[in-house]
Amino acid sequence: MDRSARVVSPREQLLTRYFRRPPVRPSDLEGRRWITFGGALALAGILLLVVSSRVPGAGFLSFVLLLGAGSLVFHGTKRLLQQKYHYEKALVATFPQPPDREVDQWFDEALGDLRKHSLEKLELTEDDIDEVVELRPIIAPVLWAIGGVPRENLVSKNGLDGLARYGVYRISCLWLTRDALAIFCCDYNFIRNAVLNEETHEFYYQDIVSVSTREEASSLTLASGSSLTSVQEFRISVANDRYFTMTIGSEQLKQLTGAERIPDNGTEQVIRALRSKLKEKKQIPSGL
Repeated sequence: MDRSARVVSPREQLLTRYFRRPPVRPSDLEGRRWITFGGALALAGILLLVVSSRVPGAGFLSFVLLLGAGSLVFHGTKRLLQQKYHYEKALVATFPQPPDREVDQWFDEALGDLRKHSLEKLELTEDDIDEVVELRPIIAPVLWAIGGVPRENLVSKNGLDGLARYGVYRISCLWLTRDALAIFCCDYNFIRNAVLNEETHEFYYQDIVSVSTREEASSLTLASGSSLTSVQEFRISVANDRYFTMTIGSEQLKQLTGAERIPDNGTEQVIRALRSKLKEKKQIPSGL
């Protein structure tokens, strides 16, 4: 079977470098110890060589010491050179990196394309959409294993502006129509610009019971090996025990990734707009 190599776009190459962690300079302590010990043996061997004419067996011992010294110096130097080579190679692999502003521009463009794609999947046109209230997409980071996403893409990075950015997101596009709420949900691999695990939902306003966020216990394990014990979820409860739910983040996730600031996931605006729409359609008091 012909398995042609996947074509990697220039943008994917730049994003891979952007999210790649800079290498840590390795310690040269062990290599220097070998060289120092080898130097001490060489000095002892030379001293023995000087007195070899007066001390029986000193010449042979001097030869052994000098041989051992040469071996230690050789291996110590080799280790230092190998460490330097691998460090510099890994360092070169992280550059050049696109600036935060350009990465944000790429994501905004991808989000615009995804919103258009969601309309196609939901079989909606612009005429079907409520033009008065436009819901923001709900955007949440994904740092745990999901179908179709390579482990190396489950990454995050804090930009120079302190804002966290991610390699993979869970994104929901919500659209208000005349009679129903339409939802398109997917996993988006930002690094590879790939849309995965697509879902569509439609809930009539009269059937929606509540819209909320809440904390839930979690057993998710991050790609780094750390575990999340709790997550925050966005939830739409519908009649007949139906519901739509989406993990939108975790304070614990922020701590584990060392994020200074995290992007707004968009849920507050969505909840306000949905509750207002439901009040209008159901003619019920606020506080749903």
